[in-house]
Amino acid sequence: MNVLTIDDKKVKVPERSTILDAAEKAGIYISTMCFLEPYKPSTSGMACTVRLLDSGQFVPSCGRMAEDGMAVDTRSEVVFSPYIS
Repeated sequence: MNVLTIDDKKVKVPERSTILDAAEKAGIYISTMCFLEPYKPSTSGMACTVRLLDSGQFVPSCGRMAEDGMAVDTRSEVVFSPYIS
């Protein structure tokens, strides 16, 4: 099991879970454009982009595996700034 923090909420998820899986378990909605179960993530839509707080890196939540100790931001202005004009 991995324990990570998403928007200040701790969530425990099984190995091989994505950040998107963890967010759903925590009751946090992340918009997706191209993700369709049971297919592999294409990550081309980038609507599900989140920011990893330790590195500042932006990643697609549907294609990035959740890691123990990871801290994720889904709601700050910096996450949405590429979409704000």
